[in-house]
Amino acid sequence: MSKIPTIHAATETRKLDVLPDMTDLRDRYYRPALIQLDQTKLPQIGPDYIRNQHGEGACTGFALAAVVDQQCRHLFGDQARKVSTRMLYEMAKLHDDTPGQNYSGSTIRGALKGFYHNGVCLEENAAFFPSDGNPEAWELSVQRAREAREITLGAYYRLHHEINDYHTAINEAGAIIASAEIHSGWANPEAGVIAPVNRFEGRHAFAIVGYDRDGFIIQNSFGRGWGGYLGQPGLALWSYADWAENVVDAWALRLAISSPNAFEIKFARNHARLKSGKAEASKSLAPRRQDINGHFLHIDDGDLFGTGRYASTPDGIAATAKFLSDPQSTCDDPDLRDQMQDYQHAVIITHGAMQDKFAVAKRIRAWKPVFKRNGIYPIHVMWETVFNTEINDVIKDLLRKAKARMGTSEERIDAGLEALARPLGRKLWRDLVRSGEMGFGKGSQGAAALHRLLKGTQNRKDRPLKLHFISHSAGVHLLSSILPQMKLAGLKFETCSLMSPACSAEIYKTEIKPHIGTIIQRVNQYSLIDARERADSVDVYSKSLLYLVTNAIADQCGTQVLGMETSLTGDKPIALAKQHRVYFAGRDNKITNSKTHRGFDSDRTTMNHVLGTILGTDVDARTGFSDRDLTGY
Repeated sequence: MSKIPTIHAATETRKLDVLPDMTDLRDRYYRPALIQLDQTKLPQIGPDYIRNQHGEGACTGFALAAVVDQQCRHLFGDQARKVSTRMLYEMAKLHDDTPGQNYSGSTIRGALKGFYHNGVCLEENAAFFPSDGNPEAWELSVQRAREAREITLGAYYRLHHEINDYHTAINEAGAIIASAEIHSGWANPEAGVIAPVNRFEGRHAFAIVGYDRDGFIIQNSFGRGWGGYLGQPGLALWSYADWAENVVDAWALRLAISSPNAFEIKFARNHARLKSGKAEASKSLAPRRQDINGHFLHIDDGDLFGTGRYASTPDGIAATAKFLSDPQSTCDDPDLRDQMQDYQHAVIITHGAMQDKFAVAKRIRAWKPVFKRNGIYPIHVMWETVFNTEINDVIKDLLRKAKARMGTSEERIDAGLEALARPLGRKLWRDLVRSGEMGFGKGSQGAAALHRLLKGTQNRKDRPLKLHFISHSAGVHLLSSILPQMKLAGLKFETCSLMSPACSAEIYKTEIKPHIGTIIQRVNQYSLIDARERADSVDVYSKSLLYLVTNAIADQCGTQVLGMETSLTGDKPIALAKQHRVYFAGRDNKITNSKTHRGFDSDRTTMNHVLGTILGTDVDARTGFSDRDLTGY
């Protein structure tokens, strides 16, 4: 990491590490309204609202808090709120759009996106500098997350760098957030006026809270000892000439109406379809972190995936484990404690290798209400694989190019596709298997996180939760690294539900079967009959993914795959454990009736049988999965 620029201002060294917002064609730009503008906008900011970031590189969080505070004063009147700079900055880092991880600071867009998706709690419940002056370990607790639903972002617009747009936006919104290349004249503005200097120090974010005939009035985060324009601490005049030379980014925003019960509702179900005219468009709306917080574990080759909207951090894992151990202790609100679900079960869910984090997030959002109303706490594993990135598109492109060389016979095309896919496919498959083995391997961050969550399920005051496991397709590979952790902790899965498992007979024999009857009490498997397997397709390949695996991707051509009927009923069938039962879609249709390999986790019959297996009872239409619960992903 390169050295972070600093400036010495108001007796302290300040980091100048805000990053510029990248060009994004999705940005909505502010359009000034035809309203009469005030000739001057002179703010009245009480000293309690002037913050000090000290030596932290968190100016985007502090700048955004200044803007939000002002709008809260208008929104809540006498019950004005002072919002948490810490939460705004922590969410900014998770939602940053700058490539890579080896940098400090964040972007304004990242701060706005973090606020939009998560809201913000109050400063009193998440202070950046508690009473001892040192930042505490951050965690988005249940209480903070729920409180954050009170104050959310309604809309935000990027500003063109036109002076009239800035003036109008300040008239409309009261304040805007901005960043600039700042110089040594910012160190100690005399009488609160920033003197133009040509010695530049770095980039910094702040709020623009007013203007007069000479320039913009800014609210900074260098404490009350800085500034003093018009006798107000923390405020300074930034000349229009200086603005024109050095401004980097600016955004106007407006808070949403405070409606905590509508926090999870951003769009109507058919919003995207009506907007684009495509029936499947609603699937493109990715859930916010708040929608699924506490119900996912994001890993990459055994490491916690610590960036982006769905980052997993040790502090976040600790907060979830604490909630699992004692839900009521995580919240001081007695009314909220009474609403908390009394769980009896916890289930770990691993998804297919082609499901990226957004696809998994959509499943979490769709399934969570069903599991929760049945007393089940779901924990989904997001895992980064070569298949759920752009490699999936590479393979499909390879298949399409191969088809262009072949004749019209499906069998001939498939044989040619298998031959061409084999060299790359085998390498990718080995990497996938290795990724599953590393996911919760000994000494990994994933293993430590899983151990902490499992411990939380067992440390409940009244009774430990019963544990279960669900996987789809290649998600079964993570089971091979989970089982040793279960053994180490002295725990067991009451049930294990495998939907079309895409693992070899050898992996089943050595990594899974020895634990069935001990660590795994019983296994239910859901597979396609061979006729449905052959009627399925993967892009231009005319059979199912499992056929592509056994014929082209697995280490040896013709490898037996656990999820295939031909591997379970052929001349030398895979020998299953006696506690392992298989149901076939196309034959056992009252239990499972998926038409395709990828369709098991959206098949109502299958999902309700899985649910009933966990609960040990039949599931009725009122409490089980409906078709509506299994759409939109």
